[in-house]
Amino acid sequence: MSDLSFQVRAPLGLELATGDVVRVTNWSLNSLEFPHDADVLPTQGVLSIPFQGVDIRFPVRFAPGSDERELVFEGLTGRQRETLAVFYRSILSG
Repeated sequence: MSDLSFQVRAPLGLELATGDVVRVTNWSLNSLEFPHDADVLPTQGVLSIPFQGVDIRFPVRFAPGSDERELVFEGLTGRQRETLAVFYRSILSG
């Protein structure tokens, strides 16, 4: 199992194209679990990472995952992936 697949439970925000913001609580560096049942899962949005009192935001694209509500990050830049990884590692290390 890749380190990218270890899921953490920590809140992220996901702003959808409709302007709605959903709270994502199960995610990894590879994917996230969309928190609501939906007929059509989003293919893009703006991810919001709460980090040291500020929200770091950047656009994300998704591909369908192997589970019903899994959205796999697609095309993250190195900077976006590293930003997400810093938050991820801080959660895992306590």
